[in-house]
Amino acid sequence: CSTLISQNRNFFFLIADFCKVKPLADKFNCPVEKIKLCEDITLNKDVLAVYDYKFNEEITPGVSNPSESEKVLGMIDKAVELILEGRASAMVTGPINKELIASSCKINFTGHTEYLTKKFASIKKTVMMMQAEDFRVVPLTQHIPLKSVPKYITKKNIKETAYIVNKCLKEFWNIEDPKIYVSGLNPHSGENGIIGHEEILEINPALQELKSEGINVSGPFPADSLFNKMTRKEYDVAICMYHDQALIPIKSIFFDSVINITLGLPIIRTSPGHGTAFNIVGSEKVNINPFKVSLIEAERLAKLKKRD
Repeated sequence: CSTLISQNRNFFFLIADFCKVKPLADKFNCPVEKIKLCEDITLNKDVLAVYDYKFNEEITPGVSNPSESEKVLGMIDKAVELILEGRASAMVTGPINKELIASSCKINFTGHTEYLTKKFASIKKTVMMMQAEDFRVVPLTQHIPLKSVPKYITKKNIKETAYIVNKCLKEFWNIEDPKIYVSGLNPHSGENGIIGHEEILEINPALQELKSEGINVSGPFPADSLFNKMTRKEYDVAICMYHDQALIPIKSIFFDSVINITLGLPIIRTSPGHGTAFNIVGSEKVNINPFKVSLIEAERLAKLKKRD
């Protein structure tokens, strides 16, 4: 499902099939009401508004249904449409089964970030930033096989990522001079070429050029010592070379509060940092905090964007 923040009123509404949501909402004594146009909403904050997006078949909570994969993408598209029409100001996406979407829709689907980036022709690059409290990490490369990572460790990619991160931290986090730490790719950051050459050939030159342009970057640092409690206090964000290098530390330390924020889009999009967890859908084992934090942060970012 996609959750949107109303443009004119401070509340959220859900894009989903109302008939599928209602039984689950009733189970947990959650009042729900169907809406059509968000500008007509007169609900109070204790009622979950659902923008009715009909699915074709029955849905069992926690069980994937390949035939409805197109509808899942359709909900994402509808969320973007409502924001661009001015009916909403931000979107929070729920976890999605990437494999199911890719195989059922026969598209190269590797995640929300990449899918949303392709929807905007003017956007050539976006950044996936994971955040928990004041701890932020950015994977330079996102959802690609580990064996493909080295070819994306380029001076151009590093600089473009740093530009977006630096700009967004200034605009949306009010950090005047963001301190950006950058990891190496190889163990011990390559040991001056003994364990790999990416640091010498690509990472170091990129950092030197960024520094000359006034961006406060440091590194490359060995990734195995970049995330201890004391070091984390030294920077505003850490740019890492690949997905797990960035996400393992933040999810290990802050799994119950980590969220994903897409930087570089013309719209605001956040999401909880966890996956689908089909095995606990509809149970009381579900931890709602990551989704709650995603909603709160989306609202904060939307207000700043509207002000600009």
